[in-house]
Amino acid sequence: GKIITLSENSSPIQYLLKFHENLSNGMQLQPFVGSEAVFHFLCLLCSKVAYNQEDYSTRTRIAIERMENDFSKLEGINTLAEDFGISLSHFTREFTKETGSNPLKYLTKIRMQNAMELLRNTELSVNEIALKCGFSCGNYFSKAFKNNTQLTPYQFRNERN
Repeated sequence: GKIITLSENSSPIQYLLKFHENLSNGMQLQPFVGSEAVFHFLCLLCSKVAYNQEDYSTRTRIAIERMENDFSKLEGINTLAEDFGISLSHFTREFTKETGSNPLKYLTKIRMQNAMELLRNTELSVNEIALKCGFSCGNYFSKAFKNNTQLTPYQFRNERN
């Protein structure tokens, strides 16, 4: 089969490192959370294989890497377009053509995945999670979360316990 190589900054490796760090810092695993973490890791790994980023342009690969690594600090996709020196509409068109997803949805998906992880495994407030995941405030985060999961952050957290 195909042998893949992942950089240290890739999302599957970063996920494993963050999970290990959380465990080392005393995070307690609730029943089934370990298997859930393995499943999430495998999903990240499969997405790397299924959406072979080697087929993407350098600009799209850099944008994806920035989104995965800096999702909490990115002020939006317009920042990426500006960094590349191209218009937002051109960046969106190029990114969508290559990945099948527009960059704002891609960034939101990354933020939501991280928010779900924090809701499952921490006692941080919704506002703290919002800020850690790159949202401007807890209220906006709650609306975006509900649009993406059909649950409020509180419902999501309570369903997992």
